[in-house]
Amino acid sequence: MAIQASLEVELEDRPGQLRSLLGVFEEANANIISVTHIHGRKANSHVPVEIIFTAAGKEALATMDAALRKGGWHVVSLEKVIQLRRVTVGLVGNIIRTRSVEVLIDRVDALGANVSKFSMNMPCQSGESSALITFEAEDEAVIAKAMDEIGKICGQNNLLLIKPVE
Repeated sequence: MAIQASLEVELEDRPGQLRSLLGVFEEANANIISVTHIHGRKANSHVPVEIIFTAAGKEALATMDAALRKGGWHVVSLEKVIQLRRVTVGLVGNIIRTRSVEVLIDRVDALGANVSKFSMNMPCQSGESSALITFEAEDEAVIAKAMDEIGKICGQNNLLLIKPVE
């Protein structure tokens, strides 16, 4: 299960520090959601930076913490914000012609889930296509509502829904 976390770190106020720090996230295969660089709060030639990101789980978060400290970064705090449940479903049918993808993403987002990945295989525009849609939410009830909504949209648009295997 993915974990959303928050890192607060103080960087030396010199060119390239933020870029170097972001390399740690790349090595840890963490996905950055937002970066807040607060240059106006500079203290002792250090600039506070807050980074919100997702990691693969508790072990990945611990590995990242160790890498940050080993790299000499001044970590103020690193904490789990929420634990996300990630679900991937498949769709098969005339996805483009039904314009169902935009509706599906809007409705899933409106329920409080986040569509984090979308990929599609489309041999030709007028024929059948397939898509994988990954969404995530903290609350299991939101996941269930999103799955119900996706099922309704698929039914209305004559699309086959391939549900995740639990």
